[in-house]
Amino acid sequence: MNSKTHYKMYKDGKHWCFMALTLAMFSLTVYGSQLTGHAATQTTDDSAVTTQLTSTTQQVTSQSSAQSDQPQKVNLAGESQATVNNRVPEDTTTQGNQAQANDGHLDSYSLSQSQNGQIELNASGWHASGQSNNDPYRYMIVYDNTDHREVSRQQLAPQERPDVQAAYQNVDNSLYSGFNVTINLPSYLATHSLSLVSRYSNNAQSGEGDHVDYWFGPLTMDNQNRASLDSIQSDGQTVTVSGWHASNAAADKAYHYVIVYDQTQGRELSRQRVDFGKRNDVAKAYRTIANAGRSGFTATFDITPAYVHDAIQFISRWTNDPAGNGQSVDYWFSPINQSNQGHLDSVNLSDGHVQVSGWHANDVSSFAPHHFLIVWDVTQGRQIASAAVELEDSSDVANAYPDLRTAGHARFNVDLGQLNLQAGDHYQLVSRYSTSANGNGGNGAYVDYWYDMMTLDQSQFNIDGWTPTTDKLNVHGWMASDQATSKPYAYAILLQDGQEIARQELTLTDRSDVAQVYPGLYRSLQSGFSVDFDVPASQLTGNLQLVLRFTDDANGNGSDTVDYWTGELSTNASYFDHLNYNNNQVTVSGWHAASAAYDKPYQYLIALDAGSRAELHRWQLTDGQASLSRDDVAKAYPWILGANRSGFSTTLTDIDSIRHKTVIFIHRYTDDAAGNGNYVDAYSAPVTIDQWYWIGNAHYHKTDQGVIDYVLNNAEVIGQRPELPTGCEITAVTMMLRYAGCDVNKVQLANEMPRSSDPNQGFMGSPFSNYGYGLWVAPGGVAPVVQAHLGTAQIMTGSSLQAIKDKLINRHLVCVWQGNMHGFGTHTITLTGFNDGGFFYNDPWTATKDWMSFGTFYARWNADGQRALSY
Repeated sequence: MNSKTHYKMYKDGKHWCFMALTLAMFSLTVYGSQLTGHAATQTTDDSAVTTQLTSTTQQVTSQSSAQSDQPQKVNLAGESQATVNNRVPEDTTTQGNQAQANDGHLDSYSLSQSQNGQIELNASGWHASGQSNNDPYRYMIVYDNTDHREVSRQQLAPQERPDVQAAYQNVDNSLYSGFNVTINLPSYLATHSLSLVSRYSNNAQSGEGDHVDYWFGPLTMDNQNRASLDSIQSDGQTVTVSGWHASNAAADKAYHYVIVYDQTQGRELSRQRVDFGKRNDVAKAYRTIANAGRSGFTATFDITPAYVHDAIQFISRWTNDPAGNGQSVDYWFSPINQSNQGHLDSVNLSDGHVQVSGWHANDVSSFAPHHFLIVWDVTQGRQIASAAVELEDSSDVANAYPDLRTAGHARFNVDLGQLNLQAGDHYQLVSRYSTSANGNGGNGAYVDYWYDMMTLDQSQFNIDGWTPTTDKLNVHGWMASDQATSKPYAYAILLQDGQEIARQELTLTDRSDVAQVYPGLYRSLQSGFSVDFDVPASQLTGNLQLVLRFTDDANGNGSDTVDYWTGELSTNASYFDHLNYNNNQVTVSGWHAASAAYDKPYQYLIALDAGSRAELHRWQLTDGQASLSRDDVAKAYPWILGANRSGFSTTLTDIDSIRHKTVIFIHRYTDDAAGNGNYVDAYSAPVTIDQWYWIGNAHYHKTDQGVIDYVLNNAEVIGQRPELPTGCEITAVTMMLRYAGCDVNKVQLANEMPRSSDPNQGFMGSPFSNYGYGLWVAPGGVAPVVQAHLGTAQIMTGSSLQAIKDKLINRHLVCVWQGNMHGFGTHTITLTGFNDGGFFYNDPWTATKDWMSFGTFYARWNADGQRALSY
């Protein structure tokens, strides 16, 4: 009995270690030889567990030489193995051989299946042993861990591995440690747990005798049932499905079927036996599934209505029964998704054609490939049009509906042409997948998606502009209506005071801007117009209206017209902007635009007694007083000729005839130098001379007795926040100084204001600070700022009401201190005027103009010591 002890080196991740075999020897007699085994596992008490290897090779010839003429081997599958030179050369070059070294690595392995059903185990890697000079013959053994027996043994031809030699320089024959082997096995082993054992032996005939083994494995096989339904294609009569189905459990199944199952009816519809389809791509992806390389299938079935109406599921079956029953390995592909999804993205009628875009996704279309779009008149209950429409790619739909196989090719975008549409009718669009290519697909089995399309009841128009001349009036804009489907003639009709004065048939032109905004409005693209009415400006004296008409009558009449009316447009418009009495003179300004004024070169201002309407006086307007530029009027009244030069402004000094009277002013255009003749007048509202008047920015009112009972100084309002949260006093003073003409601002004056612990000498603290007790200033503390800028300052603390009014009448604002206002103990505001009930004021805290009664004023003023400051 050979007493040599061998060692095996295991690889665990990146860590290598030597494990000594149990010194106790165990043996198994095979053909009279002794085989040394290595325990694949160990018990918890570290005792050796022996694994029996039963030789399946048979010796055919016997050679006396161990170096050449190696015996032919027959594997378990019964196939002959060609004789190979499995001897490694004797290594005499390695220095310091590590006799106990025994390492290896399985670089790759895969399964495949031959046409006769046998599986092929392909493996490559290396095994280096320090005993290779003593045991030079190489073998690869396949061990079945499931049945606990050896199932194949095959000679290995040594392969050069310079990389291994570089890593194991002190191991004999590490250069020739490589292997690349294909081993034929019975098909049933595809589902077993297998291990590879690489052996160096001194026995050339059987691989027994003295030997060193390295166990790889167990091999990790893919035991999943894997498949893919790659495509479903149909011409409406038949459907062809293709894909693949790979499973090690099916390696011993010789027949492959594809079955169509109707889930709705709970029965099989059809089955078809298929040939083994070569699928190198599947074999590459699933290297340890034996039949992956021949897992492909293609099957064609006749389509019945059940394919479209019922829930259909395809089954791939590997079986040992020629009829497709018996023991089988089935893969049930996901049922055909009957989810019906769609969206109508747009309906475009802008050029008179019906253009639609959207998408419709339903996997039933795999069986019903013919796609139609149908226009349905809901009002009339009838089909208007039908068209076979090609579909386009739709990655956006696929992203939204990943479970729909056909969602990636579900979009339509088509021009259905100019259809016979009826105004007022409601329409729907139907997207149909049908098994029939004829008509609208209705003769086959089909699935529909209904979209709410439109109701033809829209109309829009716009007048873009007017261009008046002395003898014509041009109008340009656009008009579009769904009514034009049956009323093709377009007209523009001009009315004055309700009577037609001109009409013109319109030739509508392209307006892409309108089509972009109103794509669903019929012929919005051809909606533009520009029309000249031959009407002299001198005849435009009333209120105009424009009627835009669609009609079926070529002359623009007919009993069935659709009209769109503009509002009334005055041809004689005016406004008196200012009527002011000031310093014994009256300023009158405003504008008067009249189409009929173009041939009337003279302008007059005439005063009438408001009661008797008797003329009191007239003034002729001269250059510089009349025909002033008024672009604002031209923008508001573009149809009036000369509106851009309609302004007037004059100061009347000869007013004795109108003094103390209520008068109405007339602005007159006339062709008479004396102010009579042919004329066009505009009237002001009644105004009483010398009761309401302006002085500078101050507005006044006098009673009949000549007493001023109203004054309002138009001073700007300034807010103290955010810069001066406690600086109401200096902000109020800023408003007073700016109204007096000083170019100052609140922050500047806040920095100029004195600081003092005595509020009568300066501000206590800082007006830039947030709220706090004692942050204020009295009139005496801020008066130096007023003095510095105006040269005078007047503290009016305790003054009379009339004294304050007199300041306001003389256009001097007054700063007053108020108690208990806005929740503050003290607050300062700026008085700007008064009326018969109270004071007008600007509030720095709210930054608003306001009013308070005399009673409220007195209560707050008394609460803060009746403090006031002016100049």
